[in-house]
Amino acid sequence: MYSKIIDEPMDLGTMSKKIDNFQYKCFAAFEYDIALICRNCCHYNDSTTIFYRLGMDYKSKTTTWLKNIAKKVKEERFNTATGEVRGHFRR
Repeated sequence: MYSKIIDEPMDLGTMSKKIDNFQYKCFAAFEYDIALICRNCCHYNDSTTIFYRLGMDYKSKTTTWLKNIAKKVKEERFNTATGEVRGHFRR
């Protein structure tokens, strides 16, 4: 049933594999997949369910998080290849 409703599935496990295999060539592709998870969740689940509410909460939290990262990338303080933030190292 899910595959009849959702044309482009995405999940955190798939994203993790894409990260491990260096499949994200740009930050926008990563952002797209995060947003896709939220869209799919809200499209598949009825708005009265906990799953829909969790999808909306995830969207809200990741939107703020992604904006902060995009700002660091734009300021050239964050190296997307190494994960390094000027003056800091992130693993």
